[in-house]
Amino acid sequence: MPTIGYWIKSLDDDQFLAPQEVAGKLTPDIVEQVVAYLRQGKLYTQDRGLSWCRFMHRCAEAFMGSSELTDGYWIWPEGLVHYVEVHRVALPEEFLADALNKLVTRNKSIELDPDIGFWINWCSQNQDPVFRKQLIAARQTPRQEAQDTLIAEINALQLKYGFSEQLCLSEGCRERALQNQVVCVKHFLGDERWERGWRSVFDSLLYDFGQEIPQKT
Repeated sequence: MPTIGYWIKSLDDDQFLAPQEVAGKLTPDIVEQVVAYLRQGKLYTQDRGLSWCRFMHRCAEAFMGSSELTDGYWIWPEGLVHYVEVHRVALPEEFLADALNKLVTRNKSIELDPDIGFWINWCSQNQDPVFRKQLIAARQTPRQEAQDTLIAEINALQLKYGFSEQLCLSEGCRERALQNQVVCVKHFLGDERWERGWRSVFDSLLYDFGQEIPQKT
C-alpha cells in the first residue's frame, strides 16, 4: 500500500519534499474534490503526537491531526487534507486519478504492508531547484547565526536609546519603551523581525520560501 503526503522534517532530510516546492499547483475545483476524498479515508493507524504545518504560518496543530488514513489502497497522514485545502499542494497523478474518480481500478481493501518508496521517488522527481539551492545554503549556515544577530541588534538599540519609565504602547505589551520612543525593543524591530530572529535556520527557510506562495483566504 503506497504511503503519500509526508514532508521534510529537518535541514538534513533528503527523502521528502518541502510542501512549498509543490504548493499552489491544484486548481480550486480539483482541490474541492481531492479534499472530499481525503476526508472519506478510514483510520489506518493512530499516533500520539500532533503533526505541524511546514509552512510556518501558525496553522493550528489541531488541523494537522495525529493519525494515518486509507482508502484501502493509498495511505496518507490526516493532515494531508490541510495541505491540499489551504496550500493546494500537488500530489501524484496516480492518486489524483483515484480521488477524481477517473475510472482507475485498484485492488483495494487488501492487507498489504505500507510502502513509502513510491512517495520518496515522487519527491525526488518534483524538487524545486530554487528551494534545493537554499536548503544547501541553509545547511552551511551556523545554527545560532540568526539568534546571535538579533541579540546584537537588541543590545545596540538598548545602548543607543536606554529605557524610559513608560510602558510600550503596543497592545498587550508590558515591556518598558525605549527612551524617546513609544515602543519596546521588540516592537521597535517589528513583530515579524523579532519572531524570525528567534526561529531556527530550518524554520526560517520554510517560512521565507512560503511567503510568495498564494494561500487560501
